[in-house]
Amino acid sequence: VMGGGLLITMPFFQTIACSGRDRALLGDDFGLPPLTKPVDRNLVLGAALFGVGWGTCGVCPGPLLVLLGAYPFSLEVLTTFFGLLVGMGMWIGYERLCNDGRSTCAVAA
Repeated sequence: VMGGGLLITMPFFQTIACSGRDRALLGDDFGLPPLTKPVDRNLVLGAALFGVGWGTCGVCPGPLLVLLGAYPFSLEVLTTFFGLLVGMGMWIGYERLCNDGRSTCAVAA
């Protein structure tokens, strides 16, 4: 699955990078991170946490919504969905804590 996604995505990212365009045809930003931004601790920890969650459950967040619709009473699907909601809630709480102006949550690289 990952290889198929990369085969489709990489040529488009390369085309965008080489075109010099900073906006899509409809005017929105592409949302790509700047090339000068270093890989920091937050990025690595976030990617590792996502990978552990995905590997533990075997489900990506997008298809989880499809599974929830197809098997709404499955204990496995409901447990995974609950875990997704808890993780999202934890992230929202972390962001609020870091952005309240009193706390320093930034992790130095």
